[in-house]
Amino acid sequence: MRFPHDDRLWAETLAFLQKHVPANEPLIAEHAFLEFFPMSWPLRQTRPEQLDSIRWVVVHKGFAVAPAALRRLKTEFRAAFANEVFVVFTNRAIEVAAEPKHVDPLWAKISTPERSEPKMQADTAAVITTYNRPWALARSLPQVLALGCPVLVVDDGSEPAHEQDCERIRREHSCARLHWLRLPSNRGLPCARNIGLCYWLADPAMEWISAFDDDVDVRPDLFARLRPVQDAVRRPLLTGRLAPEHPVVGEATIHGTRVLFHHSAAGTHFHAHRQYWLEVLPIPTPFLGAPEHGRGSDSDWWVGSFSPNSIVKRGAKIACVPGLVRTFATTAQQSTCGNT
Repeated sequence: MRFPHDDRLWAETLAFLQKHVPANEPLIAEHAFLEFFPMSWPLRQTRPEQLDSIRWVVVHKGFAVAPAALRRLKTEFRAAFANEVFVVFTNRAIEVAAEPKHVDPLWAKISTPERSEPKMQADTAAVITTYNRPWALARSLPQVLALGCPVLVVDDGSEPAHEQDCERIRREHSCARLHWLRLPSNRGLPCARNIGLCYWLADPAMEWISAFDDDVDVRPDLFARLRPVQDAVRRPLLTGRLAPEHPVVGEATIHGTRVLFHHSAAGTHFHAHRQYWLEVLPIPTPFLGAPEHGRGSDSDWWVGSFSPNSIVKRGAKIACVPGLVRTFATTAQQSTCGNT
């Protein structure tokens, strides 16, 4: 994209930047500014942690901006220049300031409800991975839909014998919040989960994503109970299931909620901030397709413990709010890998 020099609003924004920003300084701005600032890249391709080292951010008000990014700009930066199209933010000491009338429309895009409000907001989504278990999905899907968030079911290439039942379940629960994706062949849980998570990560408004197995009972207040505890920095990975095979290594009360801490957790349910998912993906595939009897995919271990970027490798722990999620597939015959 060539820079539109004949557009007054673009031209005056460029003039401001050239006056205050060195050409070789990292800059978040639209593609057209790359001609003048080779170290620039657009905000929609910016990962949250990159803002830690950035001094200048140019926001085009006509483009979608993730609420999380706007909140950081509002609290950590100040508007130095603005017109009808652009707002230039900086965290440098500078004497000039933008007119509020050109900046205030941006703040209206930040959702304002309290984080602990039980009603589900549009910043959270769910993924259910399923394979050859329509009997389980028929029980779990309506419970996850009852949480009020958009839900994606990833059918990991179930065998033809189960297709009819899966299609019946899809039709029975058809609604605007239900999304359905059937993989053309069975690739295994890590692949199915990677695909499901990336589907939601493509939407910058999705800040938290819950990943469920298909054999879960879920309390309808799951997200309301997690919201006071979840924290993008301190507690970016949570679970609502207390799995007895994973030892408790700590306990605390956070905003009135009892929280247990683990070095590992069952993959039945993981609830994580988008940045955490981005840092541990892709979950590696140790073998292709459904596992053999007694052989798990270790995707749960990767997410919580094994990934170099996992919460445990950072020196922290997985937060568990017990009693919110449980599994109802309790026998080896009901498990796709013979797990008891």
